[in-house]
Amino acid sequence: MFHLVKIEYGRHNVPEPQRLPATADVAYQNGMCLYLDTTTHTLNVAEGDVTVEYICLENTVGEAGGMVLCYRVYPQMLFETSAEEYSDTCHSVGDRAQIAVGGLGLAAEVVEDNFGAQVVSTEADSEEGRRILVRLA
Repeated sequence: MFHLVKIEYGRHNVPEPQRLPATADVAYQNGMCLYLDTTTHTLNVAEGDVTVEYICLENTVGEAGGMVLCYRVYPQMLFETSAEEYSDTCHSVGDRAQIAVGGLGLAAEVVEDNFGAQVVSTEADSEEGRRILVRLA
């Protein structure tokens, strides 16, 4: 899951929450990456090379006609996520990397990790594993 750490050049690190239409029977989780489907006009889970547009702010199951609390993702936002599910290939800062979080694969830019600015790997450095900062937009 992705958790907002910083909004670069922002006065505060609190995004503007909004409610958008849910897709029926989808299990939404706090920190989940979402996009707004242009055909159904409902929020779907972002997978693969889909551009992440929103981050979910609640744990709920979507209902027909229901709404989900989320916020818009902007390029100046930095998110923290676990690196434990990265591929074995190391990445440099600024590289686009495939991230698998909660069984979903997403493309994201590696901004920095907590142990230096160059390498991201699947090696765990603590019980919680390595955590890194990424830019989703």
